[in-house]
Amino acid sequence: MSAQNIKKENLVEIFGSSEIFDKIMSGDLEITSVQAVALGNLFHVDSSLFLND
Repeated sequence: MSAQNIKKENLVEIFGSSEIFDKIMSGDLEITSVQAVALGNLFHVDSSLFLND
């Protein structure tokens, strides 16, 4: 995140709330396919990197 100057606020926009962000970061929730696509676009990487298969 810091390498691309991305802040928590940028990710909260993708996840919808700070609570969901915190749950994803702690492993209590998994990233959805829609969120993975948004993250892929934000970080300029393939969205599959954010999905657990």
